[in-house]
Amino acid sequence: MTKINTKSFLFKFALLSISMLLMAAPNIAAAIPLMSKTFTGQSTSAIETISTIPNLGIIAGIFISSVLVNFLGQKKTVMFGLIVALIFGITPVFSNNYYVVIISRLLLGVGIGLFNSLAISMISDFYGGDELSTMMGFQSSVSSLGSSILSFLVAI
Repeated sequence: MTKINTKSFLFKFALLSISMLLMAAPNIAAAIPLMSKTFTGQSTSAIETISTIPNLGIIAGIFISSVLVNFLGQKKTVMFGLIVALIFGITPVFSNNYYVVIISRLLLGVGIGLFNSLAISMISDFYGGDELSTMMGFQSSVSSLGSSILSFLVAI
């Protein structure tokens, strides 16, 4: 097994990039008016559920993550979560079916939940002291940056 160079820019970038996706699920609020035009047969509260249902998935994913880490390890759990989030994050693009969108949003939340807690704990696994403080600050900044970018992209 190769030793990880935790000082390299690429490793730090990869570790922090996980945090950029943490706010992917809740950032669709700006699209709710457009969704209500698409899903005309659904009530307003049903449409708003599309933006809140991922939170349930995130909670489930966090619980599942702790079990998966024991079997797969942190890296594979993060990769699995990213793949799940990718698949179910783009599924609504290809479907106008309300139930497909709701289920995919729930599973998007599960995928995010799989790497949610690991985004922070992996930083503390690899760094200590001042560098840990710096990386935690960067993690918070990257998470906020990701939220801003995703909000902007939804609003376009």
